[in-house]
Formats: sequence, C-alpha cells, structure tokens
Amino acid sequence: MGIDVQKEVMLKEEELLQLCNRFFTEFEFRSLQSSKNRIDYFHKLWTLKESYIKYLGTGMYCRLNT
Repeated sequence: MGIDVQKEVMLKEEELLQLCNRFFTEFEFRSLQSSKNRIDYFHKLWTLKESYIKYLGTGMYCRLNT
C-alpha cells in the first residue's frame, strides 16, 4: 500500500480534449465534454484509470482507452 502524489498541470482546453480523446473511452470522453468542471473530472478519471492498471499489475502497457 502506498500513496501517489501528482503535480497538477494546467492544460489549455484544447490540449485537455486532445489528451482525453487519445486515452479515454468514448463514453469517458463524452462525459468529460459535458462536465461543468472538466479539469477536476479529468483528474478523477485519470486517477481511477491509473489505480486500476496498478491493481491489474499491467503497468502502462494496458491501453487506457479501453
């Protein structure tokens, strides 16, 4: 068990959407687009994805958009 600390980097709206389009599922991407606070929602989804692949033990070799 451990803790993961990440530095929050401010992205421009266009950069955020490009990143999400690449690494999120279609459903996650559409959910993010309709979110009122996209930055917070992005960090929530990214953290969930990261913790899930750590649980699986696959590391970043797992496709994040599946």
